[in-house]
Amino acid sequence: MAMATFAAMIMTVFLNGCSTSMTGSGPVTAYEGARVIVGDGRTIDNATLLVQGDKITQVGRAADVSVPAGAARVNLAGKTVMPTIVDTHVHLSREREAIIRDLRQRAYYGVNNHRLKGGGIG
Repeated sequence: MAMATFAAMIMTVFLNGCSTSMTGSGPVTAYEGARVIVGDGRTIDNATLLVQGDKITQVGRAADVSVPAGAARVNLAGKTVMPTIVDTHVHLSREREAIIRDLRQRAYYGVNNHRLKGGGIG
């Protein structure tokens, strides 16, 4: 589930394009070695993602991204990072426990945005 949450965070960078630099504040963390699915059919193998505070500041091939001195490093070798999947037509269960189970299962598979289409929840 942590990877699903991380995948949702990664979506931000894809809305702004890859290998894009943005400014952020706070500590820097470098997520290294992952295969990144860009979302337009391209992939970046052995990618580095820089996160500063709560913003993704740069994504690109490891050779093209300079990790600042003192940055925390997280090894994602063998992992895949991708934009979140948006499900625009969702019918959830009615009981609280079943709703939580449904949402956790969807998050596991990368579905982190939902548009509820009714179902009588309330």
